[in-house]
Amino acid sequence: MRPAARKTGTASALAAVFWSITVLSLGWLVFCALNISFWAAIAGGNPLPYFLFPAGGLAAVIAVVAVMNAFLTAKGLPRQVKLAALGAVAFPGPLAGVLYTFYWLSSAT
Repeated sequence: MRPAARKTGTASALAAVFWSITVLSLGWLVFCALNISFWAAIAGGNPLPYFLFPAGGLAAVIAVVAVMNAFLTAKGLPRQVKLAALGAVAFPGPLAGVLYTFYWLSSAT
């Protein structure tokens, strides 16, 4: 007798939403960092410091997601549930960065 199959449709939908938000947020942040660096280079400055903070934040998010991935893999969770949990951990950081840039842009005018 086989064990009952788990339904993971909700987990798949959550994973898709979380990772879509994460990818879109990271795309916006990369665009902002490249734009600032471009204008810093045109003004004769060094664009490297403008990459250090976003790169450090991205490295921290990747490290947390990698550790959690190892933990969830050891627990033996289904792939969809694992992707949803990892997406829930990954998306707040980039989303907070996007919200901050929107706040910064709206207060600059």
